[in-house]
Amino acid sequence: MFGNNIGAGQSGIIACVYVGVEAKNPRGDIVVEGKGGQIIINGWLIDDSDLSKSLGYWVFDNGQPIAYHVTNAPSPYLHPYGVGGNHAFGFSYTPATSGKHDICVLGQNTGFGVNTWIDCDTVSVDVAQNDPVGELVVDVADYDANGWNDLFVDAYAYDPNDPSQSLRIVLFFDGQPIESGIADYDSRYWNPSGINGDHGYYTWLGEEGYEFSSGSHQVCLFAYNIGAGRDKLIQCENITL
Repeated sequence: MFGNNIGAGQSGIIACVYVGVEAKNPRGDIVVEGKGGQIIINGWLIDDSDLSKSLGYWVFDNGQPIAYHVTNAPSPYLHPYGVGGNHAFGFSYTPATSGKHDICVLGQNTGFGVNTWIDCDTVSVDVAQNDPVGELVVDVADYDANGWNDLFVDAYAYDPNDPSQSLRIVLFFDGQPIESGIADYDSRYWNPSGINGDHGYYTWLGEEGYEFSSGSHQVCLFAYNIGAGRDKLIQCENITL
């Protein structure tokens, strides 16, 4: 309390009282399950600073952050206590390796408090090591009619871990990387049964000013893995120019 003086004297502090204010950090619970090569995380998360607000959370796997999401569903656990709003979450993913995974969730604070570790759990999973698969066809012809044979590369690549995702690929010519890109062109006529998405890569190598020497050469297709597995050299084709 501060008092303003009247007449002789000075304004000043009359008295002070110290109080403790408890921080309202995020709190909640998680349940972690390993099933079919996936890690499944369910839980709830609230912050008493604002019980109506959905909170963000980070998922950590063996100490590494792998995902950030926001709670997006009502919680059956909280409803009997009169807590409404979307405070529940569910998240599943395929880890890159088999074995033990220490899963922790960090809750994002709102209002007075700090981000807080909600809970940790440990599961073991057996993940199928699915490397990229695909095919490469190299056609040799003088496409620009300048007397030099050029190369038309017709290829596709996908990863069984996520067949809907287009892969990064690299083309090698005689062991040297010559072109890279994303295999995201229409590949319906090549896709195996049950595989959807765009996984094709088509390009013409050997334009004017960048012709290849005559003789025997090798063209190779390399694809980058996603999920469990390894980057893979898909196929090599020997050609003669």
